[in-house]
Amino acid sequence: PLSAQKNGSLVEGERLWQGTLEFPTMYYEAYNTRKYRYIYGASQTAGKSLFLDKLVKIDLETPLPDGSGASSLSWEQPNCFPGEPIFVPRGQSGAEDDGVVLSLVLDATAGHSFLLVLDAKSFTQLATAPLTYAVPFGFHGRHYFNATTTATKTSPVKTEF
Repeated sequence: PLSAQKNGSLVEGERLWQGTLEFPTMYYEAYNTRKYRYIYGASQTAGKSLFLDKLVKIDLETPLPDGSGASSLSWEQPNCFPGEPIFVPRGQSGAEDDGVVLSLVLDATAGHSFLLVLDAKSFTQLATAPLTYAVPFGFHGRHYFNATTTATKTSPVKTEF
């Protein structure tokens, strides 16, 4: 656990998940500054890869049976290296994981990237859209629904699929 002193008060942290996690994200538009249950991110398989080789969905409210951290689901394919996952909600259902997760993935065997579409609830693959080129690593960002939306002002979700 991490602990620190601030203004005379002890602040403690805890490890929520036992793996590595890069590009962490959640349903930002609905849960920014609020309590959320799910985190999506890119991770690596311990002992197998030194590079990010899988995507994970971490459930912060469901601990592992041994209490060593949160439960998770993952997506991975041999010689494929995903980038930042982006959660896209399905309309305004209200369910925190009702939507899809998008990620650009480098297929090292084929030598090009593809757009991966995962069902956010089950974390199963719904589709891929192959590209004819490789997208450089580190390509990431935030999707806003209209030009008036800013990081401090969110608008109702208008995405449908």
